[in-house]
Amino acid sequence: MGPPDIEYARQLAKQGYVSLVPYYFDAYGITFNTRQNATTVYAEQLYADFVNLLQYLRDNFNARKSGAVGFSMGGYWALVLAATKQISAGVSYYGALSGGGPGLNLRYRFEEIFARDSSPILILHGSNDSTAPVGLANNLATILAGKGSPHELVIYPGVEHSFDRGTNLDPAARDDAWNRTQALLGKHVNPLPVTMHFAQFGDGLGFTSDLVLTNPSATVTASGKVEFFDDNGLPLVVGISGSGVKSTVDISVPPLGTATISTDGKGGLALGSARVTSDNPLGGVVRFSIPGIGIAGVGESQPLSGFVTPVRRKSGGINTGVALRNTESTALTLKLTLRNRQGQAVANGTRTIENFPAGGHVAKFINELFPDAATDDFEGTLVVQATGGKVGASSLELGPSPGQFTALPVTALK
Repeated sequence: MGPPDIEYARQLAKQGYVSLVPYYFDAYGITFNTRQNATTVYAEQLYADFVNLLQYLRDNFNARKSGAVGFSMGGYWALVLAATKQISAGVSYYGALSGGGPGLNLRYRFEEIFARDSSPILILHGSNDSTAPVGLANNLATILAGKGSPHELVIYPGVEHSFDRGTNLDPAARDDAWNRTQALLGKHVNPLPVTMHFAQFGDGLGFTSDLVLTNPSATVTASGKVEFFDDNGLPLVVGISGSGVKSTVDISVPPLGTATISTDGKGGLALGSARVTSDNPLGGVVRFSIPGIGIAGVGESQPLSGFVTPVRRKSGGINTGVALRNTESTALTLKLTLRNRQGQAVANGTRTIENFPAGGHVAKFINELFPDAATDDFEGTLVVQATGGKVGASSLELGPSPGQFTALPVTALK
């Protein structure tokens, strides 16, 4: 286990999975020269450790389904866990598949532990593997076929061991293996729901919002829902073009595809926030359109414990509006501080929002947030700090003339 394994886990985490990398070599004092002890001497202890780790995931992350992706010796263990149905799916990258043939005094032999109802597995192997010869992979596939165990064997021609990293890297094999792994995990495991927040969303009086979503996966459709909330965190009903008045909209975004949810701009003004929940990661932006002013796009409102955003106001002209959304399931306390260009707090420029409700929303211009501060001709920053959780935010600069409509950065505090 090393940096490439950690990076792979990070990439899985970006796909919405809780990812853990067990360093069992270190835990049992196993070295490269004694690595076979992992499948013989320490096999029962290691198996128990993996089962306990899976139980930890279930207890602490509500992980109803889990999977394992293993590399070399780890590939062997991913298959053992799948064979014994401890996981919902297993992937072996150039696995140490000696369990598929004669030789070592293994505790867990594939021909003994695989069955028709074992969890599905994906075997990824190079034809030129000089560490774990491809014959072992073929032998394992023969065993699995005989038992009726669900499996897929992919042999990459001319590819060596560790084909996804280091000096043996084969980019085509690496990318294909990643896509196949994502497809298997997406089908049988599913990541934890991925959530995006948009601190401002509105409709009515000609004002419209378009929520534009994109799916970065080349293999998996992302499905989920968009929910709209009012200032108190309760469902907000908005007019959706072609769908009528709704507070929730189901979404399905095909691989490398896009979907747009647009309001119709009819009726009275309804302002609030939006939350997107999906089974796979999505990208998103809200495109606001104000009649006579223009269009501005605002990206996802990342949950932050504190942030800073630039603000300015000119009497009768430019003004900055800030929208806040409580991204937690419990109430928050927010401290708002208005600062000048030198970062100094301004007089009457501090306020506290107590008991900001779960899913709650507030959107105000800076003169509304700080009515007693001198903001008639002001330029500086707004700093927001949350206690009890995290808050999402959007910041927009608006003016009375066409084109004076700009999204401003919201930056996490250090």
